[in-house]
Amino acid sequence: MGWAQRVMVFLNVATQLVLINVLWLLGTLAGGVVLGVLPASVSAARLVTALFLGSPSDALWRDFWLWWQHSWASAHRRGWPFGVVVVLSVADLWAFRVAQLNDLQTATFFLIPFLVVTALSAVAFSFFLATELRYRDTFAATWRFVLLAPLTFVGTSAAILLVLTAFMMLTWQFPLAVVLAGWVVPVALPAVMAGSSLDRRLAPGFPPDDALLTNADAERSARITSRSDQGGSVAP
Repeated sequence: MGWAQRVMVFLNVATQLVLINVLWLLGTLAGGVVLGVLPASVSAARLVTALFLGSPSDALWRDFWLWWQHSWASAHRRGWPFGVVVVLSVADLWAFRVAQLNDLQTATFFLIPFLVVTALSAVAFSFFLATELRYRDTFAATWRFVLLAPLTFVGTSAAILLVLTAFMMLTWQFPLAVVLAGWVVPVALPAVMAGSSLDRRLAPGFPPDDALLTNADAERSARITSRSDQGGSVAP
């Protein structure tokens, strides 16, 4: 691949990320934020997964909204505990702010739980999105896995936190990055990383449903090629 082709590939990926970011915002607003963020995140993660597997969607608008509708019920049925976590985290952050304004020495004790819960929840959310794209387990089974995933996939969890931290530092210096891809990168990219770990470790026993992804045949071929290059096994 020549340098011109490499540039075109990079521009295509960048363009798709920006467009998916816009769609994520629209999808979140379409559900009144509270009821839109989960299906929008699942749909965005699906499109970014397809992009990184080498089979980007040729109809982003159509594919995003089709999957938004398809995943709306299941995403809320299994993902509602994240809403509870957000409420509790906001309450804890508010308590920290109040303690800080009143010069209380215990203010730090409110901040530490917030940071720990935020980090673990970010990793758990990434694995939740990855499982939503691949499996249709019960609520209990899904959450047993989601809660254990940060400890089971330690390397991936650390990599996700590193990506999120780097992105926060980047957007602090370059706010335009938030406008262009400020939600897709921290939401969908970690889901791609979590999904890659699931495919490598669990695919032989739990094959993903290719029909749930953008281009089933292309997705399957890309996965088979990737695993063959790595010397891994392929699920039937």
